[in-house]
Amino acid sequence: MSKIQTAECVSSGHPDKVADYISDSVLDFIKSKNPEARAGIETMVTTNTVIIAGETSEVVSDEDLKQIVKKALETIGYTREQVPSFCSELVRVENYLNFQSSEIAQAVVVGGAGDQGIMFGYSTSETRSKLPLCQEIAANLMRLHDIFRKRRREFLPDAKSQVTIEYDLLNQPSIKNITLALSHKPDVTKSELDAYAYYLVRNALSNYSAKFISTFSEIKLTVNGTGSFTQCGPETDVGLTGRKIVIDQTFAAPVGGGAFSGKDLTKVDRLGAYFCRLVANSLVNIGACDEVTVGVSFTIGKTKPDSISVQMVNNHTQFTEQEVANILSATLSFAPKDMLYLGHFDKMIFKEVTNYGHYFNVEANPSEFSNSKIQSVLENVLM
Repeated sequence: MSKIQTAECVSSGHPDKVADYISDSVLDFIKSKNPEARAGIETMVTTNTVIIAGETSEVVSDEDLKQIVKKALETIGYTREQVPSFCSELVRVENYLNFQSSEIAQAVVVGGAGDQGIMFGYSTSETRSKLPLCQEIAANLMRLHDIFRKRRREFLPDAKSQVTIEYDLLNQPSIKNITLALSHKPDVTKSELDAYAYYLVRNALSNYSAKFISTFSEIKLTVNGTGSFTQCGPETDVGLTGRKIVIDQTFAAPVGGGAFSGKDLTKVDRLGAYFCRLVANSLVNIGACDEVTVGVSFTIGKTKPDSISVQMVNNHTQFTEQEVANILSATLSFAPKDMLYLGHFDKMIFKEVTNYGHYFNVEANPSEFSNSKIQSVLENVLM
């Protein structure tokens, strides 16, 4: 029986991603002041207003926040010339940050988890990024659009992509539908919009199988289903940190304990998901399976996980899934401090992994895609 998979992605200018990027920019600022600092930053964006709340162990002044937000919006492309109703020059910033709870801080100081929760990491051999093909293409579309639109000022920052792929009985993929929502200035014509969309799709598919290009005319491409998209961003849609968690995680994996952006890596809902993804990639890289989801659960304050789970597609080892999970528990330390340093996540610039899914940017976080130490350990015991 054939199967169909669909994934979506949003641009860096989508309201929810604007909120994510601001939260991670604030987190980067806090960590630059004190590498041991802790924070959980939440952002809401609406018409010409940014509201920042949450908890941190460091003082962040109103002026600091204003400058962080201004730089973030300029980087994304929300300027007065582009979107006057939500722009870096005029935006109002409200600061509702508080100090982190002493009870949570106490749990972290002793090396325990900063929260309870269940986290998952997924990997597949289907693509270089170890993401499902439809998700990788959807992310490529938005990454390229963010590059192109900054050269072509007729397009505005807010955008979405959606890609549907059908697999035949031999598991060969074929793109069936691509849907794009591309915000633009009022004087952009339908023909200009369509021409740009085709240009964007061709560039996004250029590094894939020639089959995709040869069947390009068969792909159903929909651009701006309502016809026009001239009102965009926080002017028309409130953005919130963490609301794009399915895109951030990958649609193929369960959504775990919480969102990622704005949280330092004592928060195991971010750290645990990153580490599980790293372990999942290592299992795929050594040939243990074609596809895998690794899960872990924690109790706040504890240094060891409550459980570790493994679900494999095409298991190439001599072990059952439960036995593989037991081996992971015995050979790798899932203690928060060990996950942090074994994965080299302590070197991460958080705002660099905010967009297009947190597992897409190989350059920003290369260790997430390949960790020779973990792979060597697992290869010795599993293969």
